[in-house]
Amino acid sequence: MSNYESLYIQISKQKCANMGLNPYILPQPSAIPVTELKQRQEQYKEILSTINFFAKKMLFFVNRHPVVLLVTDKNATILDMYGDKVIINHVQQIGIDVGIQFNEEEMGTNSINLALEQLHPVKVIGPEHYHGHLNEAACYTVPFTYNTFDNLAGSLTIFTNMENANDVYLGMLLAVVDSVERELVLRRQNQKLFVLNQIMMSTTKNGIILTDNRGTIIDANDSTENITGYKKNEIIGRSIAMLQPIAEYMYNTLQHEQIHEDILVEFVTGTQQQKTICLFDTLPIYDEKNILNGAYCQFRDITDRHNLEKQIIISEKFSAIGKLSAGFAHEIRNPLTSIAGFIHLLKEKTHPDDANNYYFEIIQNELERVKKLVTNFIVVAKPDTPVRKEHDLRKVMMETVELMESHALLCKVNIQCNLSSVPLLLHIDAMQIKQVIMNIIQNSIEALPDGGNITIQIEETGNENVVISIQDNGCGMTKNELDQVMNPFFTTKDDGLGLGLSISYRIIESHKGSLHVFSEKGTGTTFNIILPKTIGKE
Repeated sequence: MSNYESLYIQISKQKCANMGLNPYILPQPSAIPVTELKQRQEQYKEILSTINFFAKKMLFFVNRHPVVLLVTDKNATILDMYGDKVIINHVQQIGIDVGIQFNEEEMGTNSINLALEQLHPVKVIGPEHYHGHLNEAACYTVPFTYNTFDNLAGSLTIFTNMENANDVYLGMLLAVVDSVERELVLRRQNQKLFVLNQIMMSTTKNGIILTDNRGTIIDANDSTENITGYKKNEIIGRSIAMLQPIAEYMYNTLQHEQIHEDILVEFVTGTQQQKTICLFDTLPIYDEKNILNGAYCQFRDITDRHNLEKQIIISEKFSAIGKLSAGFAHEIRNPLTSIAGFIHLLKEKTHPDDANNYYFEIIQNELERVKKLVTNFIVVAKPDTPVRKEHDLRKVMMETVELMESHALLCKVNIQCNLSSVPLLLHIDAMQIKQVIMNIIQNSIEALPDGGNITIQIEETGNENVVISIQDNGCGMTKNELDQVMNPFFTTKDDGLGLGLSISYRIIESHKGSLHVFSEKGTGTTFNIILPKTIGKE
């Protein structure tokens, strides 16, 4: 190999002589413009950073020897240079610096130009250089071409003095070039995986969270923000314990490597305590040695499906009540009418001072109560079709509050309305909406036996819905009571029928809206009535 090297070195020297280069005059290498240099450095940015990482490790092992490492592009332009400061200062004095081109026409015979030309490792030692100023230098160059990075090519060179000349430098440079190539391939694969991962995480509607083996959140996607109510920067780096609905299952996966599937969890977010129902899965994550190093979880928002299922169940209950009510009303109203008629006749034939009039009055009042109960059954089963007209919802609310205010004051309850002065026009059945508001306010008053506060406000959510919020600081409800509160005939009151909220639910449903209840025992209850803005006149 040395004879072959001597041959192309001799040929190079002869070419230099033919070009008229003077071996005794200090070479004056050309430098490319700064803007062009920056463009090339940007083009080779990832290659330069990777070379820097491995080359510095190599330089650490030869730190007792004065060496400089040069990195060039395929045109022999120096893009980076680092190493021994004394040698760097020396080579800069003879014009070798970042941005200069190591071409044969100006620098004479040199290892960089020859390695890029011959496409294999080259060493040029001492007098083998054409210029006498480099006779005390030993240069070792290995060319590189990285196919995975747009076929970018260049070279790595170790520049040292004759005293430290050693062919082992070529082996070290070859090792760096191979290591850089493997690292670049790995980086490119990781970049593709990262992009694919980001596409999958950003496009899925499922919330996704990754933790390390200690339960610290290391990544989350955008859907997680929508479901949990936390921004990504608020949870990344923090313990999974902050997400209580799923923390128990995640720790179980991390500690016992257990897989969980289709666990029903509930997130409560926002000032309106909005509930999001999710199906939750967890999986342990293992490294290449099959050692647990984290956990993966995803949660799928099934709130709409869950609410639909609840509505279907409630509708089925109402349907059953409807069938019962139809027969009930028919079978009871007829005898009620007869009894009421006979009582009326008896009252007419009885002297006003007769003691029996007192009992007739009681009988008539009880008959009216039974009649009202039958009517309520029918309303629960099938409320009257709303006659919608354009009304100012704010005005409807104020009128309803005025009707209830005197009763509230007698019960030491303060009703506070936080309503805008701007009219809010909706197509609604005002009488039915008033009935709903009165039912809810009445419930709130009854939940405040020692007095308290009821707060009412209206909030617009974008261009789609209006939310009427009625909140009290009363006794609240247990989870079991909350789950049944919309069921017909369910009541916590001794003298209640359990139909008021059922009727309210049906009325709001007939307005294409929804009724939601949030409550905590000992804290209070909030009713949210959601009405759409988009229902037109009928």
